[in-house]
Amino acid sequence: KMKFMPGAAVFPGGALDPADRDERWQRLVTHTASREGVRQGTNNESLVRLSASELSYRIAAIREVFEETGILLVTPTSEGGGALGQLSPSERERWREAVHADASQFFTLCTKTGVAPDVHSLFKWARWITPVIEPKRFDTHFYVTLLSDPSGATAASHDLIESSASA
Repeated sequence: KMKFMPGAAVFPGGALDPADRDERWQRLVTHTASREGVRQGTNNESLVRLSASELSYRIAAIREVFEETGILLVTPTSEGGGALGQLSPSERERWREAVHADASQFFTLCTKTGVAPDVHSLFKWARWITPVIEPKRFDTHFYVTLLSDPSGATAASHDLIESSASA
């Protein structure tokens, strides 16, 4: 049973890890977003550069989605695209387990496969902070995104409590 919002179904979720605050994310994401902006004929710096705090939350959200569903919300870091699509299902699952065990492996996965988290594909939906009177406080950020093909999603066995599929 969840401590925060008991009785609610929230999926996926997790905590901010120190690896989500790694300064290298800003360079990787900014370079990729700048390249995409130039390719699309836009040069909007506000779309490219997020605050360090907001970037950390978005990295954490994308990492947690990968850990818990196998879905990677990423974009290629070069014109040639990334090698992510060349990973076999078993290699992808090994990365998923490695990232779950050590969040810093998410940066390694991205750089080795030539992708960056697509932080600009997330839209902030809400932020909930538990009341001051609560003994345990939570500061929770909710994001939404659109998936073109969620068919490859699978629940992580380490987090699975109940699973259901709907058509």
